[in-house]
Amino acid sequence: MDYRRGDTIAAPATPPGSGAVAIIRISGPAARSIARALTGLDARPRYAELCSFREADGTRIDQGLML
Repeated sequence: MDYRRGDTIAAPATPPGSGAVAIIRISGPAARSIARALTGLDARPRYAELCSFREADGTRIDQGLML
């Protein structure tokens, strides 16, 4: 893959397999707008927010922490 400085990336940050927690890292210039689309909240720097993660149609997928 060809990544360029300034790209927004989303990738799993936990190893494959079964587990109670999954971490997805989103970084880059569009990270905040992606987080807003998934949660309906504005991410605050260095603050953990308990929120619901939603599909594009608003259907709740899961609940978790957004950092």
